[in-house]
Amino acid sequence: NASAKGSAIVKKTTKVMELTPGMVVARCVTDINGKVVLSEGAVISERTIQRLQSWDIAEVCIKCSRDDFEA
Repeated sequence: NASAKGSAIVKKTTKVMELTPGMVVARCVTDINGKVVLSEGAVISERTIQRLQSWDIAEVCIKCSRDDFEA
C-alpha cells in the first residue's frame, strides 16, 4: 500500500529563517561562487542556521514527510 503513513518523502524549499534544528538538507547548498557549503543529507543545527544567514543564503531545500503538508 503506497499510502502508508510517513512513507512518502518530499522536498520543500524553506526560507533559512524558518529552518529548525533536525531538518535534513535535500539538495546541496552552494554559495554565490558555487562552492558547496552544505551537503545533501546534512542535518540542520542552530550553528548551521547562523552560518547560512552569515553567508546570505536565503533558502534551503529540505526533506520532509508528505504528512507535513497534510497536517
